[in-house]
Amino acid sequence: MKNKYALTLAVISESNDENLSNCLRSIADQELAEIELYVIDHRENCGEKPEKIIKKLLPKKDFIYLNMRYTERYAVKNYILERAKGEYLMIVGDDICFLPGGLAKVYDRAKRTEADVVTVRAAASVFEGKEYSGKWTAAEHSFTKAPVFEAKDTGGRGFLFCHGWMGDKLFRVDFLREKGLHFSAVRAFESVPFVFTAILLGKNTVCEAALYTQELQCIKYQKNPNIALIDCQIVMLMLEERLKAYGHFDAYEKAFRTWCIEFAVWFYQTIKGEEKEKFRHILKGNIEPWLKVTEGGRYFTVKRLYKYCELCSEDDEKTVQRKIKAYDSAKTIISIWGCCVSRQFLNLEPDAFYVNGYMFQNPIHLTYDGLPISKNKIPFSVFESVKTYGIWQKSSYLNFNRNVLDYFKTHKADYLLIDIADIRFERYRCVEREDGLRSWLVDGKHVEACLDECLKRGINIKIENITYNFFKNREHIISKESWYRIVSKFVADIKQLYDVDKVIFNRVVCSEQYAENYVLIPFENDIRKYNILIPEVEELILNNLQGCHVIPASKNVYADAKHSLGLSPMHYCKTYEEYKMKALKKIVYEHASNAEIQTLCDEYDKKLAYELESLTKQE
Repeated sequence: MKNKYALTLAVISESNDENLSNCLRSIADQELAEIELYVIDHRENCGEKPEKIIKKLLPKKDFIYLNMRYTERYAVKNYILERAKGEYLMIVGDDICFLPGGLAKVYDRAKRTEADVVTVRAAASVFEGKEYSGKWTAAEHSFTKAPVFEAKDTGGRGFLFCHGWMGDKLFRVDFLREKGLHFSAVRAFESVPFVFTAILLGKNTVCEAALYTQELQCIKYQKNPNIALIDCQIVMLMLEERLKAYGHFDAYEKAFRTWCIEFAVWFYQTIKGEEKEKFRHILKGNIEPWLKVTEGGRYFTVKRLYKYCELCSEDDEKTVQRKIKAYDSAKTIISIWGCCVSRQFLNLEPDAFYVNGYMFQNPIHLTYDGLPISKNKIPFSVFESVKTYGIWQKSSYLNFNRNVLDYFKTHKADYLLIDIADIRFERYRCVEREDGLRSWLVDGKHVEACLDECLKRGINIKIENITYNFFKNREHIISKESWYRIVSKFVADIKQLYDVDKVIFNRVVCSEQYAENYVLIPFENDIRKYNILIPEVEELILNNLQGCHVIPASKNVYADAKHSLGLSPMHYCKTYEEYKMKALKKIVYEHASNAEIQTLCDEYDKKLAYELESLTKQE
């Protein structure tokens, strides 16, 4: 079929007369004359007949009017594709208004580059009366500097520079027909497999100039989301099948799965009411077992991934909504593998970071297997019954069941903040498995209570009343070989979760004195032994974790008797916590080097020294 027009433009009317009028009026003002125009009535509610609107606004233009209200959208689009007489094809909704001269610019771009697919950007988007920048409609073309590129030139990111819809793209008709592309027979998201397959098979370009503004409307499936709940998954599977059929799946698997995450979260946030929970069931029951995102792996996306993991969690709907809202407002997501020395200073600026995961766990425990519960986990209700802080309940649950790694895999973050402050605890309880292997728990009131609760519920755990001491005469007695094995396992687990440049190691120190009412008072217990053990183990970890970020400990640290968590050698003064917060922000937001952070530490050492001099020492 010979192309008789420069462009076949199809407007599918699904909203109202006003939007259609505005769209057609913007077409009438275009400089590109050689346009084959289709106007398809696909509205549920009858307004003025679109044919009258067309004749009124486009009296001098030829057009084809089609009443296809009861035809599925995929069939409507295939009908146009089969009959298009234009060199290029564009299919839009009536919520789009073209900017003056926009179609001529994008057509010129297509001709000059000889591209098969041209992606354009919106100048602005209007939703519920509020205007937004249109930059979100197409990412900056940062994957390749070439004016024309193929998917293979994007480094496997062919799904990540644009959205899978039709309205912002121009397609070369002969290319579509040569490749045998068509719209999938689904009730919703029919354009997604079509668009991404075209991008992966063709030559692409991104038009610099914005083409349109968009008055975003309530999408059809929002009114009846049941039509799309299953189709969301079907489209993902369709796209996977197409990638495999064309031999592109291996190259683009990571980008494809990233897009699936984006798509699932976007769909969840788009629908309303009880349908949200229905979709969560589909996500947790069907989509996630297929994608296996929460089992680990690294993806290009950031915030959407955390939202996705929350949607796949066991939290109730209200909790999920709260967490997702927090994600959206946070600049950077942090997970913490450590104790209060890494968590508390973040409270100085609550909006600077979002804490997605937080876990107390002594690294020595990771060298041993789980408890002898005949392969069944101890239920969380055991730990909920123990009257203590939620963090202790959660940490005890993960500690007893040895599933801390699974926890962090499902609580992804931009950065992992770690410390080993808890290795200072000396007393351990040995629990023997039926197969003879042993597991170790830090002793404490909450652990005692959890063990008692297990016995009450008939959960049989063999316990050896063994106390394991790290220290003898202030010298730690665990051999270097044992520490090397412990540290190697700890570091290996960290590297499973994050690249080393996304790990921030927070070095700790035990304060040997505290301030109370402007008086400096020494701790009664011997703190110095901890400051022998901790630095040695930290150095061993850092030797195995080279390339990570480091927040050094200060030489002049002291504790605060009025600390919000109470008096402890690691409940520091406000100045020291300010230093830790500033160091973290410099690493994350200014990409400061370890040398720069050390300089910051030296500056705060001087401040802390001055504060110590101003305090009166207890006689």
